[in-house]
Amino acid sequence: MANLTKDLEQRSELSCEISAIDLPDMQVYSLNEATVIGRVKDAVIDARDKRLLALAVDKGGWYHDVRVIPAGKIHTIGDDVITVDEKQPPKYPVNLPRIVEYMRRPCNLVGAHIVSDDGRSLGRVEGFYLNRETGDITRLEIAGGVFSWLWAGKIAVPAQYIQTVGEDSVVVDAAVFSDLRVSAGLLKVNFAAMAELAEHGGENVNRLRQRATQSLKALQEKRRREREQAAAAEIAAKAEELPVNL
Repeated sequence: MANLTKDLEQRSELSCEISAIDLPDMQVYSLNEATVIGRVKDAVIDARDKRLLALAVDKGGWYHDVRVIPAGKIHTIGDDVITVDEKQPPKYPVNLPRIVEYMRRPCNLVGAHIVSDDGRSLGRVEGFYLNRETGDITRLEIAGGVFSWLWAGKIAVPAQYIQTVGEDSVVVDAAVFSDLRVSAGLLKVNFAAMAELAEHGGENVNRLRQRATQSLKALQEKRRREREQAAAAEIAAKAEELPVNL
């Protein structure tokens, strides 16, 4: 039962997200006019606020006509299409100076080198996810770095640890090392790398295997305690709301 609850929680969290890589080429529909406005050409990201600022939409035609839809005008970001309910058509970028500024200096998160503020390299950003409702960046997916010898797959960095996004680098709080989230479907302990490390470092492979297993169990136990604490807090809050019969 506990595993089922955990699985449902993870699915619910993931269903609220969309990969920024999936946005380009998605069709944009007007709910008011029931017409296709165009296709997403690019997502304009506000690096300072870590959120979607606007969508650049290509209306097609002989001359590519790019207009801008501010994030606040988006009704829904679905799996297949994006809908807007604004009666006015998408605007030219020149009429939206703040958005133009970010279009001229795009936030190139994918491929950026990610480092902690205490000087450790975590690898490079391979993708990032947005909350469908708020447009906030929810997590970065990274590969390589200090974990490349141990994990074959991607690791998720929760967005709350992002401190600064630069032109080619991202700085995160060192506290992120206690809250890294390994994608369950991609998790695979790299025992071949362990064996090579043991050969050169003189450490027993079984000991390395035990360290990897202990790390996994520690992460799972941390998540379990967090869920139990959240559930207990919710029950306590509801209990306080109940009327007291004297």
